[in-house]
Amino acid sequence: MAFFSMILAFLFIIIIILGFMLLVGGILLIVGLVTRKKALVRGKKYPLVLITIGAATVSIPCFLVGSIVVSSVVSNIRLEMERKNYNNCIDKWKNEWVTSETVKEDIMTELLAAAEAGDKAAVMALYSEEMRSKPELEEQIEVFLKDYPKGLYWEPGTGTSGSGGSSDHGMSVETTSVSCMVYKGEERYYVSFGACYENDYDASKIGLKYFHLNSEKAEVLEDDDSFEGYPEDEYIMARVNVLGDFETRLVWGYPYKFYPIERTITEAQALEAVRKAENLSELKKLLGEPNADKENMNDLVYELVSENGEPRYMVVSYDDRSGRIYLNGTYFTGTKQENARWLNQHGQFMD
Repeated sequence: MAFFSMILAFLFIIIIILGFMLLVGGILLIVGLVTRKKALVRGKKYPLVLITIGAATVSIPCFLVGSIVVSSVVSNIRLEMERKNYNNCIDKWKNEWVTSETVKEDIMTELLAAAEAGDKAAVMALYSEEMRSKPELEEQIEVFLKDYPKGLYWEPGTGTSGSGGSSDHGMSVETTSVSCMVYKGEERYYVSFGACYENDYDASKIGLKYFHLNSEKAEVLEDDDSFEGYPEDEYIMARVNVLGDFETRLVWGYPYKFYPIERTITEAQALEAVRKAENLSELKKLLGEPNADKENMNDLVYELVSENGEPRYMVVSYDDRSGRIYLNGTYFTGTKQENARWLNQHGQFMD
């Protein structure tokens, strides 16, 4: 980032210098031409110095700008010709500068299309050369395509991506990890993948590292304390046929393992209870057992009376050792994050 900022500052200085040269040269040229005209009217000789210096000063920035424009046009034409030879987005990453957001768009578009078509070769080609050398990858792709629930779609622009990497003397390595939600009708599925999209040391490492697809039940099971993570050699998988005696709910945009309970809790009752209780034990005496408890995030959920047909929940944050409730970590929300109302440390709604 610091190097990029230096480049921008350098370009800014160059633009100022060229602009100054154009201004000064233009002034000298105009003055020279006016002087020449007056001298010709009077039948006198006139000096060519101002005109010569002005014309030369103006021509330098004009020539440089023109060269840049021509070079840019030629470069774009050459790039478009090269793109016709790209087999997939991995070729683009190797030859062009891309961002982690572009990487997310590329993989979600191309891999879902390949999986929908059952094209094992196309899926394989999205992995790096290094990953394609893994003997188990081909078999894992076959299993993935067998389990893949066709008909999934992704809304472009959604999901999150995080980048990492290093840079040393102009040599860069850039990686990303991405999380996205995809849909099949009313069903929700969750994608996570990792990829390297720049490696100036070894281009064979550019491409996908792993791609995981979970059903919502599989996704919430990962939140259990007993979940030990995926094996390091699980390069691609589709965990979509997971069973469990529970349902799932989306609360504040996150899936929860949810247990419905026959009762009625209003927002006012929930607010009064969370203000009175200092810990989870006291809260449960006032409201009963929660509908969901995500231990790895140290929060639990109570279902409230719906508003305008939309589900409402109270999410309570707590200390996992003492069970102490954090009022400033408690909020009232629906399925999405747009209408969440947070409490402050005094149990009052924040503006």
